[in-house]
Amino acid sequence: MEALRRASELSQETTYLNPAHEELWVIIEVKIKTSILLRGIKKQSWELDNDSVKVETVIGHVPHAVISEGRILIDGIWRTVMIEISPSTKQMDVTREQIRAAANEARILNKFEHTNIIKTYGIALLREPVLFVSEAMANAPTLYSTLRRRRGNISDVEKVESMCLACAIAVQYIHSKKCIHRCIGARNVLYTGDKLAKLCEFGLARTGDVYVLKKSQRVPLRWMAPESLAACTFTAKSDVFSFGIFLLRRVAESVLVLLAEELAHVDVRYHYELNEKTRFGHTLVVLAEANTGPSKEIIACVGRLRKKASASKS
Repeated sequence: MEALRRASELSQETTYLNPAHEELWVIIEVKIKTSILLRGIKKQSWELDNDSVKVETVIGHVPHAVISEGRILIDGIWRTVMIEISPSTKQMDVTREQIRAAANEARILNKFEHTNIIKTYGIALLREPVLFVSEAMANAPTLYSTLRRRRGNISDVEKVESMCLACAIAVQYIHSKKCIHRCIGARNVLYTGDKLAKLCEFGLARTGDVYVLKKSQRVPLRWMAPESLAACTFTAKSDVFSFGIFLLRRVAESVLVLLAEELAHVDVRYHYELNEKTRFGHTLVVLAEANTGPSKEIIACVGRLRKKASASKS
């Protein structure tokens, strides 16, 4: 509440965002001269103090945000980080919804510690601009841009192990934490020069076993599972279906060819076909709706990818 005290001293009207609980995610107009704070809300572990974050060099732009390098003060030590700066809520109407998504992303990612998932320190939103702070990735490109730039120059070993297997392990991890990503794709995976893939962009993610979309929202239709399209229902299995589309469309048909032989015994329920040369409906079914229970299909996929990675090396 330091920001509230300072604003009070300046006798000005200030806008605050209270994201501690989803039902309280509203913009509050505080008239300092006539307001008295009766009950403060304790900051969550993912809520950062704006004064502990220093923005330095701008390194890029994304829709509705600026990406910069900077530093964050943690336990008395300044650490280099990557900062996503959202525009002022007074500049555009859509920003409030984006801030809610960023707060949700920080809340979820703050609990994760995994090599293949981007580390997030939190979000600073006591005053504008809102700062989303994550680990420094040395301006790492997305997997999507890497595949386009290096088309024809990526070995099968790298595709299977560094790209496919790493992403599968990341999906397996978030599912073990009862998290549904809802937007798995090559654009939402960072790929470093050291061939390390990191799943990111958790703005649409939700915790729990099932999430039902109750209001209109922009979603990646081409990557959505049939049950999500039909009933707006998202589960771990719909995530894995999206992961199957990710393999099929963006990474390598050769990977699915390797998997297809071992997975051919599974009953075909969805026939997802892109063209006459690409018919892997049964493979996507295995990834999305195996009869072995929730999230078991991604575990099976990880095991098979490990075997194929070892076979490709030998």
